[in-house]
Amino acid sequence: MGEGLSYIADLVRREDRDRFLTALFVPSALREDVLALYAFNVELARIRQNVSETLIGRMKLQWWRDVISAIYEGRDAPKGNPVTESLAVCIQRHKLTRGHFDAILETRDQEMQTDDAGFMFTDVTGLEGYALGTSSTLIQLVLGILGADSPLTQGAARHVGIAVAFTGILRAVLIHAYDNRLYLPKAVVTGAGLSGVQDLQTQNNAKAAAKMIADIASVAMAYLDKASTMKVERKAVPALLGATIARQYLNTLKSANYDLSHPKTVVMRASVLRLTWNAWRGKF
Repeated sequence: MGEGLSYIADLVRREDRDRFLTALFVPSALREDVLALYAFNVELARIRQNVSETLIGRMKLQWWRDVISAIYEGRDAPKGNPVTESLAVCIQRHKLTRGHFDAILETRDQEMQTDDAGFMFTDVTGLEGYALGTSSTLIQLVLGILGADSPLTQGAARHVGIAVAFTGILRAVLIHAYDNRLYLPKAVVTGAGLSGVQDLQTQNNAKAAAKMIADIASVAMAYLDKASTMKVERKAVPALLGATIARQYLNTLKSANYDLSHPKTVVMRASVLRLTWNAWRGKF
């Protein structure tokens, strides 16, 4: 465990470094509650990573549905689990909207099944819906903790969430392909002249794959640009700092000609200096 970190903080640091870094800019009195949400997200992401059978994955999601129901209905959440215990405290302290948790769990269910070619989504609209239901909704929960709820802030959360999700998916394309799953939409993949998971595992298709990556990256950058035009409450900035990291990654991908195997893209890490600078300026 990281020195001086709580269990959930260390979990997020190990499993979701980018969100952990953004949480460092949350006021200290609220930081553990934000980390509880990020730890919850880590646990949900682990389900698809660790199970190969749809039924088992859905059973694990149902367990989390039962946890959320217990918390909101005043029943005892599972004891001895640091994530559920910290999540219960977070929800009760900030009166977070249950619908957001229901939306995240419902959307995560989409991860449990792919078609024969490994696809989860048919088009970009489907992928955007997934990003809204997961990444954007998670940001909205964090905004609930920070007390930031202006319409423009909520709009920025939606755009940033989509961009962050798209960027994360791009970074993990090859990992997902070797696990026989594709978050990239079928229309985008076939539009690049590829047919499925197997094509992404072949170096001969690197040029076509780069075109596909570029197409999704351009959509993600467009969402970041939209978000950057919105005037948000300064206290909302820590929830939106994922935009800073996503923009850095997208620019790095572009400089590497959208080659996921290029050394630049393999080793890229979020710039703490850039996060600090933007947080200090009240920008994201």
